[in-house]
Amino acid sequence: MRLIPFRDLLLRCGAELRAKGSIFDIPVEHFWRSRAAAAGNSPAGAPIFSSSAANPVGPAAGPHTQLAQNVIAAWLSGGRYFELKTVQKLDSLVIEKPCIDAADEGYNVEWSTELSLDQAYEEYLKAWMALHLLTALLGAPGDSFLFNMSVGYDLAGIKTEKMDRFIARLIDSSAEPVFAKLREQMEQVIAEPAFLQGTAWADRRESLRDLPGRIPAFLPAPRVPPAGRGRRTGAGRGGPGPQRDRGGRPVPRPASLYLSPRGRDR
Repeated sequence: MRLIPFRDLLLRCGAELRAKGSIFDIPVEHFWRSRAAAAGNSPAGAPIFSSSAANPVGPAAGPHTQLAQNVIAAWLSGGRYFELKTVQKLDSLVIEKPCIDAADEGYNVEWSTELSLDQAYEEYLKAWMALHLLTALLGAPGDSFLFNMSVGYDLAGIKTEKMDRFIARLIDSSAEPVFAKLREQMEQVIAEPAFLQGTAWADRRESLRDLPGRIPAFLPAPRVPPAGRGRRTGAGRGGPGPQRDRGGRPVPRPASLYLSPRGRDR
């Protein structure tokens, strides 16, 4: 896993736009825009729990969604619903690679994680802030996106102190020094005259100056009480009431939008 410092990540996006008209080799003409946005209107968004996403598709949890640059590439390609890489209490495993025996049937022999909880937290914050910048720069009003926090691999692990801290920090980063650091780095990049210079969006740089201070420091998700972590929280605890299928039958609600338990008790 190659983690790109946030400042370098933003500058790279601007430099590639200027040099090649692309970001991570995705050409500008292939950047996704909803039909409503292309017509100059605000996209209605697809309702997902108590929020909405301009496009109800995106990458599932996996190694690809634990790096900020991959989340950016998915956003440029049309993803607006992101299931972040599952994190767990065992965040410093040393396992010989490859860890999957697939001579006949495939068996994964590890509790997969490549980053520590602190590293994963910062990557998700970097992605969260970068997408707000890209939305302001390239998107349209109402071009909303959602992050889905995925945690595992058993309830006992989810309720440990280190996992509880990870969940709390990602839900609300307002008091986190890491969030303040990344916001300051974004402010510095936007203030640089070379940022976006020579691109079709150069005239928008000034309008972005106050953006870092407006990026939410929390995921606007239904709050999940500690006792409910890893289990459904029930109706009435944030989010809409029971959904129904075409026959009028109640459809079971999944766990909180941003808290998706992974795996089984072992």
